[in-house]
Amino acid sequence: LLQVLERYLSVISQIIKLFGGTVAEIQGDGVLALWNAEEDTEDHATRACLAACAMVEAMALLTEELRQKALPGLRIGVAVNTGHGLTGIIGCSERLKWGCLGDTVNYTNRLETLCKFYRVNIICSETTYRLLEADLVTQQLDLVKVRGREASGRIYAVFGQHDQPPPEGETGSQASVTRLAEAAQELGIVLEFDQENPWPFS
Repeated sequence: LLQVLERYLSVISQIIKLFGGTVAEIQGDGVLALWNAEEDTEDHATRACLAACAMVEAMALLTEELRQKALPGLRIGVAVNTGHGLTGIIGCSERLKWGCLGDTVNYTNRLETLCKFYRVNIICSETTYRLLEADLVTQQLDLVKVRGREASGRIYAVFGQHDQPPPEGETGSQASVTRLAEAAQELGIVLEFDQENPWPFS
């Protein structure tokens, strides 16, 4: 189990870094990532959603890798939200860490729990949805009121850059690799692949 968790967290962390984000916290199998925190990033909402799409595609590849070792596959839920938060060194004299606090973080955590309820991989808030610049396929899911908030907010499922079928002749992991590369290319990031090692993460 620890070996699978380490492999999973390694891949997720590499994707976050690749798309310009920062891993702020790891709690069990959950990862809190931030964009536009350490340095200004104009397209932070787009980068975060494209990173989420890349994570989903990467999980398909990682699942195939794990099943070859007789290990169970993985499925993730990702929530993307945009807002203000308090970032910096948090803790006490005995234990300090760099992290983020605030309503934005709490709301994001609540949204992530809704992925399983709505049976989708990625949910973004209305605030994030209005800032998206890439040609992403989205669908409004609901108007929800989460615990700890008085106001309701619209939430959207994010499916990827397009709803077109994969290139002719590509199926399974090949299609996942193609979509992963397309998500990176949207931001000018080039992933290098080859026939012997089509997996871009170590």
